[in-house]
Amino acid sequence: MKFYKVFLVISFVINTLSFNQCGSAARGRVVKSKCSHGVAMINEQLDAGINIELTIQNEGKAGFIKVKPTLSSSEGNFSRNQDVYFKENERKDLSFLIHEVTINATNLQCFGTVSPEAE
Repeated sequence: MKFYKVFLVISFVINTLSFNQCGSAARGRVVKSKCSHGVAMINEQLDAGINIELTIQNEGKAGFIKVKPTLSSSEGNFSRNQDVYFKENERKDLSFLIHEVTINATNLQCFGTVSPEAE
């Protein structure tokens, strides 16, 4: 019985990895993006930065969408990557803090990209 449980877990992991490598049935679209000043706990300390707020719509089946928020500012360009699971046709509001910039940064432009993208 123990072997059977181990086999099931290994099969699940392999199938999940294979599905993610072959592609997701989800299809994302960035509905809205916005910049705002914010604070968050970073390495157990309060840190200020710029929040990138994204609204992402899944226009496909359930699956993972790679979300890439990007901040362009007078202090440089910064981005993150995160795989987010979406249910079929689900919409999510996501927030990402870019703490590398100072509160004095100007010319803030926030946007996001998703993959796979809806047509």
